[in-house]
Amino acid sequence: MAILTTGDEVTATGVPAAGSVRDSFGPQLPALVAMLGGVVASISSVSDDEDATVAALSTAAAEARLVITTGGTGHSSADHLRRSLHRLDARVVIPALAMRPGGPTMLAILPSGQLVLSLAGNPLAAMMGLFSLGAPVLAALSGWSEASTHRIGLATDVSGSPAATRLLPYSVSEGLATPTAWTGSAMMRGLAAADGVLIVPPEGASAGDELEALRLPWSR
Repeated sequence: MAILTTGDEVTATGVPAAGSVRDSFGPQLPALVAMLGGVVASISSVSDDEDATVAALSTAAAEARLVITTGGTGHSSADHLRRSLHRLDARVVIPALAMRPGGPTMLAILPSGQLVLSLAGNPLAAMMGLFSLGAPVLAALSGWSEASTHRIGLATDVSGSPAATRLLPYSVSEGLATPTAWTGSAMMRGLAAADGVLIVPPEGASAGDELEALRLPWSR
């Protein structure tokens, strides 16, 4: 598969200059994809330009069955991914997910058959999209059949999110789950300390309830 970072100019070290962002995905995304059964053929970035995005998607699709993109999934004039997929006559299979964070996650298929998994630009949102939608896609492509979810009891009350499923990294103590701190869509610290990800229904849940949870690739 190919990994394509879309959007602003990306910098790998130091403080990003005006008009650029820190590379939040390069250090870990290829390794996570490998843990989920994928083989990464190439990694590239593309500037915040529609023509460049179309060209980069075409190049990536020529060498991989699955293209994973990060960023540019919104609907603003600065987001070019959806328009680029339209120009390539891609069929959007999943336009968004009713979850937080990671709602802008998309799945499309190109006329030539390659899949495009588009993850959000915020780091935690992108990881939630990868674990919830990317994991089963990768499992199907690689022939894996391992269950990706399990159930675990709650140590504390957990609030929901109206009209959306809430995904919360959690840690385990005495066999029960407690959401980690730092769970904003741009934060990775809470995920780094997590044992899994709770799938919280819109109405929330109470201490003692059992919830379904996603397994993390490094804990499989």
